[in-house]
Amino acid sequence: MSRPKFRYFAIFGTMRTGSNLLERQINQYDGLICHGEMFNPGFIGASGVDRFEGLHLSDRERDPMALIERMIATSDGKLPGFRIFQGHDQRVEAAALAADDCAKIILRRDPLDSFVSLGIARKTDQWILGNATTKRSATITFNAGEYESYLTELEAYYARIRRALQSAGQTAFELRYEDLKSPEVMNGLSAFLGHPEERRDFKEPIKRQNPEPMSEKVENYPEMMAALGNIGAGATAPARAVPTIGARELILCDAPPILFAPVPGTARNPVMSWLKDFGGSLLRDLNQKELGNWLDQSGGAVSISLVEHPLTRAYRVFQKRIFAKDGNRYGVIVDRLTAHYGLNIPDEDPTLDETQAAFETFLEFLKVNLAGQTSLRIDPEWDLQTRFLEGMSATHPIAHVIRDRDFPRRSQQIAALFGRDVGRGGMASHGGGHPLAKFYTPRLEKLCRDAYRLDYRHLGFGAWKDD
Repeated sequence: MSRPKFRYFAIFGTMRTGSNLLERQINQYDGLICHGEMFNPGFIGASGVDRFEGLHLSDRERDPMALIERMIATSDGKLPGFRIFQGHDQRVEAAALAADDCAKIILRRDPLDSFVSLGIARKTDQWILGNATTKRSATITFNAGEYESYLTELEAYYARIRRALQSAGQTAFELRYEDLKSPEVMNGLSAFLGHPEERRDFKEPIKRQNPEPMSEKVENYPEMMAALGNIGAGATAPARAVPTIGARELILCDAPPILFAPVPGTARNPVMSWLKDFGGSLLRDLNQKELGNWLDQSGGAVSISLVEHPLTRAYRVFQKRIFAKDGNRYGVIVDRLTAHYGLNIPDEDPTLDETQAAFETFLEFLKVNLAGQTSLRIDPEWDLQTRFLEGMSATHPIAHVIRDRDFPRRSQQIAALFGRDVGRGGMASHGGGHPLAKFYTPRLEKLCRDAYRLDYRHLGFGAWKDD
């Protein structure tokens, strides 16, 4: 008996592309079974489920490929698969894209349709519609900046998938949202997966949630159509595995012309205050076309970015996103760190020892997270600063990369380029909690260096010092 071509399949897509409908149609074929979002950071397969065939979330975290093998072993002769999205386990994404025994399915939808659909779903908190009588209706206000960022991120994701397939010499079965209603296309997918079966129709347990025309779903429809004309090809990401930086994330000073690219997670107030001291206007939230026009008319703009000591930045992000008691906390990530990495967040105000222990746990997590060895996303606020600068170089190269300790001196030097005597001294604090200087140890430095070795090496940072 010949070995089947594929042992499992993976559906690559994003939210609101029709993946729930695709899963349910796949499951109507006798030889196929899709198990949902098996590598969602918060659950296995479906919301509220934390285990699959004896394997728990903690087991999946340690060895995600073991879950795939368990899925295959328990498939009862069917070809099993799962849906994997952008924020899911990157280890699995890379392994599935490279494996010749994994069938790849790429699902896409018109980005404007998915953007509006996502906005309505978030507003109504209704993500699947099984019965039209339970439909919740809503309209959204289109925001051009949010859409451009969404489009940039979306294209970067699919470009990464495409590049990985090309590098591995792999092919994929590509589907559009509109294809899901075609029995012929679905039968073609079944044949591609090695289980040909002819179906003429499908049961429809899911209804399309927002079939109305776009003009009835978007409150500022005319403004949206006008804005779309200003979002051009510049919003599309290059096919490379580095962060893509959109124009709207940049801050421009018009007199003198200075372009400031804030590194996520760093303090930006010192630079913002310095720019304001020049007395000109600060421009932000520009689209690619507006940025291009500004650069053409500026007559030689100077571009700058401020990088911080990795330990300072990591502690600020820790206080803001992990230890915070307010809405800035990353709830899902904190839950996972607590459940699987031993993070302890006290109910009362933390002591110095509790803060140090928790921060050490966070740094230990960052080492494996930044190495792509966890299922949790690499958040821009704690990603390598060198990766941000690499992403910037693809679109807006930075002429002056300034270390935090050097900012008072360098700010005066840059101002002198324009014949001005405007400088700034001092940097922002870590952003809350016990001062880092109160519990700094060589062990903290080592943990941070292990996680951010490239930042230390390429940005010229030594041991942390309290300024």
